[in-house]
Amino acid sequence: MQIIYQNINRCYWLILCLLMSMAAHAYEGKYNFRVDSLYFSITSATSPAVEIVGCGSGVSGDMVVPSTVSHNDTTYTITSIGNRAFYECAALTSVSLPNTIETIGVGAFLGCNGLTSFSIPDGVTKIKSEAFMECQNLAAVSFPNSVTKIGIGAFYRCPSLSSVTLPTSLTTIETNLFRECTGLTTVSIPSSVQDIGYAAFKDCHSLKTVTIPDGVTNISGYAFQNCYALTSVIIPNSVTTIWNGAFLDCHSLKSVTLPNQLTTIDNSVFQRCTSLSSVSIPSSVTTIGYLAFQNCTSLPSITIPSSVKTIGVWAFHNCTSLTSVSLPSSLTELGEYAFSSCTSLPTVTLPNSIRYIAEETFSDCTNLDSIAFPPYLKRIELRAFAGCKKLTSVTLPSSLRRINEGAFADCSSLKTLTIPASVWSIGDEAFSDCTSLTAVTTLIENTFATDSATFSEKTYQNATLYVPKVAAKDYKKTVCWKLFKNIVVMPGNYICTSDTTLTNDSQLDLPLDLENDDPVQALQFNLMLPRGVTLSAASLTARANGLKLSYEQQSDTTYTFTLKSTTSSAISAGEGALLNLSLNISSNMESGNYDLKLLDILMTTPTDKAYSVSDKKSTLTIADYLLGDVNADGLVNVTDIVVLAKKLVGAEVAVFVQKNAEINNDGLINITDLVLLAKMIVNAENDAKKQLFTR
Repeated sequence: MQIIYQNINRCYWLILCLLMSMAAHAYEGKYNFRVDSLYFSITSATSPAVEIVGCGSGVSGDMVVPSTVSHNDTTYTITSIGNRAFYECAALTSVSLPNTIETIGVGAFLGCNGLTSFSIPDGVTKIKSEAFMECQNLAAVSFPNSVTKIGIGAFYRCPSLSSVTLPTSLTTIETNLFRECTGLTTVSIPSSVQDIGYAAFKDCHSLKTVTIPDGVTNISGYAFQNCYALTSVIIPNSVTTIWNGAFLDCHSLKSVTLPNQLTTIDNSVFQRCTSLSSVSIPSSVTTIGYLAFQNCTSLPSITIPSSVKTIGVWAFHNCTSLTSVSLPSSLTELGEYAFSSCTSLPTVTLPNSIRYIAEETFSDCTNLDSIAFPPYLKRIELRAFAGCKKLTSVTLPSSLRRINEGAFADCSSLKTLTIPASVWSIGDEAFSDCTSLTAVTTLIENTFATDSATFSEKTYQNATLYVPKVAAKDYKKTVCWKLFKNIVVMPGNYICTSDTTLTNDSQLDLPLDLENDDPVQALQFNLMLPRGVTLSAASLTARANGLKLSYEQQSDTTYTFTLKSTTSSAISAGEGALLNLSLNISSNMESGNYDLKLLDILMTTPTDKAYSVSDKKSTLTIADYLLGDVNADGLVNVTDIVVLAKKLVGAEVAVFVQKNAEINNDGLINITDLVLLAKMIVNAENDAKKQLFTR
């Protein structure tokens, strides 16, 4: 909408200039009579009134305009100064207007370079567009409170104007009103003002302070652009919109307090405010626009509130002093180049809500040495981290699908890299010029070819490529992987769970199995459960003797498990259950298949060698409710009697569905249910025999 407004504004100026040019040639004859050096046009014959429409070429010095003028025995009240009435009367040094004047017309005093001050008389209600435009020496102007409107560009290019107190009846500061008033140092804006127009104070290079009163709701585009001396601005809570470029290139602006109703920090609002060191973003803001803080080279930190969903393209580009940024969990879109060339930024934690990292988002962040990737990240786009020369290690999340062209190019300090099993595409030069790489671990089991320029020649010669045991042969014959001089096959270490079927509103004891070729002294992984399934307990088996278990809930569905040796002991090579998980299944879960995932698996050997292991998932099937199907195998038979009996005596069972075991629906599981279950099975068998006999 702001762009449309700018185009309308340009059209307005073109049309206005054309009309004024036509008026300059059509002036003669556009009046009713002349008295001395002034030309008059009658505006009312019943209540005799006239306006001044022009002046003689010899007008100079001080002029006093009378309140009345007589012609043909009629006395007329002078009520207005017409359009271009004193246009370019450069020799005019002062004008005194009577209180009968109500309107000052378009361009009335345009180009009157001899005027040094002007007192608008009490009674004037409207000053039209360009009325005092390009009055080069006009240093002071006073307004009566009767003025309700001052038109577009009325004081445009009045470079000597130093101070302005606007009338208390004014509601709008119009477009270009004081634009290029390069000497203006102070302006008093009354509380009646609601709207500050497009480029209203643009290029007021000397304006040091401005107080925007409570009551202003809108600050239009480029309103204070190029106010080089402006050091601080307090924006009241009444302001709901600040349009693009409002404070663009305010090089001395140090601090800003934004209103608590603001929802958008628009494009380029604070772009190139090179002294800005403090800004508080309110919790009402949902969008930070394109180039909003670009080149704010003194900004040391920024806290982005939890309301923000979008950070636009180039928003914080080249904020070279930025050492800390807090990104909220609400953030879903991080634009291209958003933090590129933030050369002091040492670390970044991306929120879980981010699904992709856009083109060059963090490129040339030369001090960045740590990145915490979100667990659900799908794509890293073109050159997203290119030129991050202090980055030493990258462990990508198990959700990642694509690493695009040049994503980590020229990360010259990068030493280790782990590529998760989920990746199915790596772009050209993704890791080119990563000349310090010594170890590349890939967990991809379904090998695919990539361009030979994915890594640098130095990496192929010097780095070791660690590949999964199951895909070792494929890596050794596939580009670019086969170009690595040193390829090491990782041990076949796997941790997994079995597919399981049960019903809702039940409990499940699920074993977690470990198969390992090498001894394991420590193990860490994330367990992601489907919604509706919760973890009630976890316990180690005898195979994990000597290890200590701890786990922590990270979200509604995710738990982090850590197993560490308390001594020098380790889990011997072999296979078998490592721990048991007790799960509760919600009664609200619908029947169907659900994924149970083991993610970010890291195993450590007694020699402190760490292995990343491919993610694993199993299927948890929620079957339809079937009374008597105690073990959730879809059948009601003698096996269910055995499982229920074991449960009643406290023996361990793998799957037990309480809802299906409550045969008499009394809320209890006891011997009565066992008896009824046995009868139900016997009766069912007898019914089946009868049907067979009848046939």
